[in-house]
Amino acid sequence: MNVVSAALAGGANASTASVESLGHALSQVGPGAVNAGLNLNDTVGALAAFDNAGIKGSDAGTSLKTMLSRLVPQTAKAATAMKDANLDFTDANGNFAR
Repeated sequence: MNVVSAALAGGANASTASVESLGHALSQVGPGAVNAGLNLNDTVGALAAFDNAGIKGSDAGTSLKTMLSRLVPQTAKAATAMKDANLDFTDANGNFAR
């Protein structure tokens, strides 16, 4: 728990954020940050930057979570959806139709 406290205190000292604001933000983005490969210090640093830009507390956490989730490739999902809808944007040779 000391590691979390130190990260939150460091983020608060280095930005306009309060420890409370960073805590609320971290509660929103925590699992998403772990899945994206961010460590605690990187996550708190990003949240502190959001706070400096005026996006505070849970809004910052939600914004970072959304940003991280959109970095996950959606290409296969989109291709499947287009196929299911019988949409084809290529010609007989596999080239994109114009």
